Parts: sequence; structure tokens; C-alpha cells
Amino acid sequence: MDHESLVELRRIAAERPHRGKPVFLLLAECMERLIRDKVWEDALRLPPDSVLAEKIGISHITLAKSLNELRKKELVQRSRSLGTFVYSPKENIRGTSAENSRKMVALLLDDINSQTIGSEFIRELLQNLEKAGIGVLLQSAGNRPAQQERQLLDAMLNPDCNGALVWTILSNEVTGKVLEKQPAHWPVVFMNESPAVGHREYDAVIYDGLGAAYRIGDEFFASGGREAVLLTADWRLHYDSVRQRVQGLCQAAEKHHLPRESVRVVTYREREIPFEQLGSGKQRLLVFISDEDLSNTLSSMPEHGISIAQMEPWIGISYSQSRFVPASVPMFRFDSGLMASKAVDILTARLHGAQNAFKDIKISGKIIYNHNMKEV
Repeated sequence: MDHESLVELRRIAAERPHRGKPVFLLLAECMERLIRDKVWEDALRLPPDSVLAEKIGISHITLAKSLNELRKKELVQRSRSLGTFVYSPKENIRGTSAENSRKMVALLLDDINSQTIGSEFIRELLQNLEKAGIGVLLQSAGNRPAQQERQLLDAMLNPDCNGALVWTILSNEVTGKVLEKQPAHWPVVFMNESPAVGHREYDAVIYDGLGAAYRIGDEFFASGGREAVLLTADWRLHYDSVRQRVQGLCQAAEKHHLPRESVRVVTYREREIPFEQLGSGKQRLLVFISDEDLSNTLSSMPEHGISIAQMEPWIGISYSQSRFVPASVPMFRFDSGLMASKAVDILTARLHGAQNAFKDIKISGKIIYNHNMKEV
């Protein structure tokens, strides 16, 4: 923010009396003039409320009232997670007139089924998009990366599509190639996986898998545990999220002076769980990488004559409420509602011209024991 604007705002805040108007209205009028005169350009990100209020010499409550006046006139976009942005509502991302038009974005999911559509995350995502006045072109890749690649490229060429939210199953290499074809001012927000495309700018909201695994491992090893076994489907091995979880468990083992061999990865194919490789005993913790891995294990146990007690201790890492999980199985549950709201906040900011990238905004969560929440 330029120095001259701050000087003007400080002068108004210090002026007595306030010409018969509340100071927040006078400040709002000044800010509106700065925006309409392009002194504050579109996509300018204002300092945090507490910082800006201190610089002007007013309370954060007064500043909030001023900014809310601008928000009512659609001159700023305010978000708790991302801050306040200046934007002109009469310019859309293609640079043509779009006043009162409803923007459409592609929502590309790995798969669409009764479980995904009914999940807390998808419900929250659709609700946040609706609140933002953004329409959705919903598509499923059927768990086929090549299909998702085509869908994203097609969306970029669709004149009625203004951006994309992607629950990505693309490899880093493919993502990099796709982003090379990304139109200017056409936002793509990746969810659940970091694109990891080097120095290229990108937007991503991801679950803090490393932090989750570290906290799980730290608690287990601190209680006397000696080995953590991470179970995942073999096709997930190339995912960065799997590597992060392994890294988190290894860091926890190192903290407790245990060798790297204290962390093992066991893979399976087509629901064939290799129970003989999972080990047993109170000093071994079985960690499920996803709801699907836990579900496949539970459904396979009866035919192998294995009971829940034989598998303990174990824990799942989940994105949403899982109805099939027994209450006795602890779960590290990410805040999927927060991921949904932040993804839409980023998309909205981009649609309104924000230029800076929002790389790898991380979402944490909690361990749940028998439906009791425990902060970690």
C-alpha cells in the first residue's frame, strides 16, 4: 500500500470533529475514491486488519466497518482465511464485460459415487461455491489420470468455463505440462495433492499429511511403541501425500531415537490385504493411508479369520466422517470443511484478479478416540 494513501487515511482518522459523519464512513469514502481512481489497483491485497488499523490509528472494529461498507458496494473481497482484496466486479477473468453474470468453474473429481457426493467435503465445497455465486461443471475422472488430464485441458478451452477446482490424481510431470497450457487469468486450484512443479506458480490447498503422521507417530513412540506400519494401495505409491506420511512417521521415530527401519510401508493390490506382512503386538502401530484402505482391510478380515483385537493398535487417516469405521478405531480426521472454504476463497480471489500464488495452504486436524476429540 502506498505511503500517500496511508497519510490521507491517518489525516481523516485524526480529524475532529468528523463533519457530522462517523469516522468509519469517512474512511470508507476515502478508500472508495482510492479504488475508483485506480490508486488502489484491482487485486491489491490489503494488510491484515490489525496491521492496517494500527497504521491508520483506529481500532480494528472501526476498520472492519469501513471495509464492510466497501464490500457492500462490491469494491473489496473479504475472506477470513485470505484477507481483503480490491477488485472491480465489472471485469471478468477473460477481460470482457460480465456484470451480474454467473461465473462457471469446472469441479474435477477423481471419482463420483455415493460416498464422495455425500461426503462432508463435497457438501461444504458446493455450499461455498453457491454462496460465492459460482456455478459448477461437475466431472469425474473415474480414477483415471489420463481422463482427468483431458477434462482439465478441455475446461481450459471452454469459453463458458472460468477456472477449475481439481481433486488431483495427476502426476507432477503431467501437471507441469498441463499448466504450461493454462490461459492467463484462468485459475486452477489443486486440492489434496501439491503439484510440486518446481518454481512455477500454482495454487493448492492440501491436507498436512506430514504433520498428521508425525503427530500420530510421536504419540505412539512416546508411549513405548517400536514400529509403525503404513498400509496403502500400490497405485498410490507415486503420490506425494504417501511420501509425506512416511516422512512424518520417520521424523517421529528419529525424535525417539528409533532407526528408520521402525517405519515400514506395506502395499496391496485389488483388495488383497497381505495380513502376514502387517505384524501384530502392542508395540506395532498400523496406519491406514485412507478410508478405502481401512474399509478394504475390515472387509477382508472375516475371510482370514482375523479379529479387530488382533489388528490393534491401529489408526486411520481420514478426510471425512466414515460411517463404516468402528468406534474403537482411532482416526486422525482432517478439517475437510476448512479445506473446502479455503479452496473457494482462493478461487474467488483469483477470479477477482489476485495475482499472488497460494502455494500449499495446509489443513490440519484432530485425533478422534471413541468419538471424543483430542487435539494433537
